[in-house]
Amino acid sequence: TVTATCSARGWAILGRGTRVRINGPYHGLYDLGGRYVVVYGGRRSSKSWSVSQLLVRKAMEHKGRRVVVLRKFGTSIRLSVWDRIKSAIMEVLPLSRCEINKGERRITLPTGSEFLFVGADDPEKLKSIENVTDYWLEEATEFTANDFDVLDAGMSTPCTPPPQIYMTFNPVPQISGYQHWLQRRFLGVEHAMSVPRVTGNACVLRTWYKDNLMCPQTTIDLLKGYEDTNPSLYLMWALGEFTKLAGAILSNVDVVAVVACGAHFLGYSIDFGYANDPCAVVAVWQHGRDVWLQQKIYATGLTNPDLDEAMEAMGIPKSADI
Repeated sequence: TVTATCSARGWAILGRGTRVRINGPYHGLYDLGGRYVVVYGGRRSSKSWSVSQLLVRKAMEHKGRRVVVLRKFGTSIRLSVWDRIKSAIMEVLPLSRCEINKGERRITLPTGSEFLFVGADDPEKLKSIENVTDYWLEEATEFTANDFDVLDAGMSTPCTPPPQIYMTFNPVPQISGYQHWLQRRFLGVEHAMSVPRVTGNACVLRTWYKDNLMCPQTTIDLLKGYEDTNPSLYLMWALGEFTKLAGAILSNVDVVAVVACGAHFLGYSIDFGYANDPCAVVAVWQHGRDVWLQQKIYATGLTNPDLDEAMEAMGIPKSADI
């Protein structure tokens, strides 16, 4: 059994002489109820790392948990959440005490609890996983509302504590007249910075770099500097707000359900990214002076081979015009 107390600075001290540093605002999430745990905010605020720590603690304290960790595309797992969970486990016990199956992307703890890593672009594998007690959607803005609904509707395993869905993400640029589905569903209630807010069956926590006691000073200086040099980036990257970026090239934008009949398909457009900036792939149609864009891929951590696999998973042929 692993038990924990919280120090004055917000660090967790686990039982059996193990000390694990968990940033203060996140520690309070562990004992809060709610089916949905929404953690978002600015860059380098320790969202993903802290949630991985909390999930490992839950898997150690409660035998037989089955935690499914998701990215939108499975190709980005090995460069992100796989290593994060392993690092969080190593804070508590040696990996040699775990059963690690890289092929199946599965880590089994001595308690019998499991971490399984899956891409939402592999729906058949998702359907085959039963008795899920917890989901973690990393970079949740990459998922569609339908992705979320499918997972939510299928999570009904009887367990104590009850099943939960964790979502971590950075805000994305705001489009005038349109809200991301995560905003519409979970962020409509007032919630103070760095303080968990429970409303109904959802807990919302917004954090920023000051909540990460391990944030490098160079990063702190960089984020603070945006307040003067680029206020819109400061709002989004430092304060974690959904905001319309200044200098956006396209301003006359509508969000529609379908592409207009008669629009001519032109091909696909790619904007390469990797670590901080996502890679984006969109399908493009044109009719007269109007252009339609449909997002196909929007994800960080994709190498070129990963991007190739992700495009194939989305049904984009190698012969496509780009």
